[in-house]
Amino acid sequence: GMKAKVSFPTVDKQPMDATVKKVSPQASENTTYPVTLTINDNNANLRDGLDGEAALSLPNPNGATIRVPISCVAGAAGEQRFVFVIKKTGERLGVVEKRSVKVGSLAENSMVQILEGLAAEEIVLARGVHRIEAGTEVRISE
Repeated sequence: GMKAKVSFPTVDKQPMDATVKKVSPQASENTTYPVTLTINDNNANLRDGLDGEAALSLPNPNGATIRVPISCVAGAAGEQRFVFVIKKTGERLGVVEKRSVKVGSLAENSMVQILEGLAAEEIVLARGVHRIEAGTEVRISE
């Protein structure tokens, strides 16, 4: 199934990986579709009845794609490709996170399509991808 991230603020600050087990074919009265997730974490603090929040990456019905400059993608052809995502820690500060991605076709202007592993609103490191390590603190420039 589809991958998801589940957060339980009263248990752990870090989101947990989950997998979609079932999606109801019938909408509830407020036009939402109930989804059952399997949490891929053996956190002993999880109990029945906890309130949590789930985030799913759904396919874009408009066919829009995420593209980044090919220079932002590290890893040789045939190997696992990755980008460095900057997670904001302040107004213009962030911490670098290494993220595996699945790349698609090369588009115009040396842009490459990202099929999996990156969300549209995320900030991708543009320079120095071969010299930086995950966990490095950076200043964000526009």
